[in-house]
Amino acid sequence: MAKITRLGLLLAVGLLSGCVNPYPQPIVTVSEDDAVIKDGNVRKLNPAWQKGKSTVGLNAPVNLRDFRLNVEIYHNLYSTQHRDLVNTLNTADGATVLGGLWGVAGALTGTKAWMYQGAGLAGTSAIYTDHYQIKVQSENYFKASEAMRCMYSAVAGMPDGRELSAAGLRTANIAIDDVTAKLSRVQRDVLLAEPDFNRLKKALLLTEPAAANFVAKQSYTADQVDSDILPKLEKCVSEF
Repeated sequence: MAKITRLGLLLAVGLLSGCVNPYPQPIVTVSEDDAVIKDGNVRKLNPAWQKGKSTVGLNAPVNLRDFRLNVEIYHNLYSTQHRDLVNTLNTADGATVLGGLWGVAGALTGTKAWMYQGAGLAGTSAIYTDHYQIKVQSENYFKASEAMRCMYSAVAGMPDGRELSAAGLRTANIAIDDVTAKLSRVQRDVLLAEPDFNRLKKALLLTEPAAANFVAKQSYTADQVDSDILPKLEKCVSEF
């Protein structure tokens, strides 16, 4: 009995430790100083970057290269958080299964202490994962990471040297802000993010049916870059 109790306490400590946090997760943020290194005037992804707790944020992009870097960083950030929450969920599921096994062993052996210990452990794991909606939180981060990946894909095919107009760049930056703001809202309220179908319908109408080839894009004006990229970004945002 003492050994079982100690095992239960150790598992409970593991569930409540920093590695597996049962409490509602704060919205993860990213710092320019942590995620970006400078090569002259060029911003590049810091290969040693890890998600942090800074509220400084990333610098606003001044060109398509910067925009591509920002959405890549956000994609990495949200993908990492999604994996961490899935690990939390898997650990809690393991505790539920272990608790169930203890309960079964208690029933088979007639040892009531095992039955109570197993029920308590399984119940505690289920309570905190249900109460704090770890599945919802992890799914929201997954959806946000997919929105950022979608935006990266929207600009990845544009040749170097082609740029959005100043107004187009502001619109592209707003697209990032729309995703981060919606993620913050649904995570705060613990709601599953759903697409904005009215916005998506409008975005689909604006998206060109056939993409121009790479050679044609090399001669694009800023207005043509806007026409190519901005509807795709709008589609990515409205699908989140």
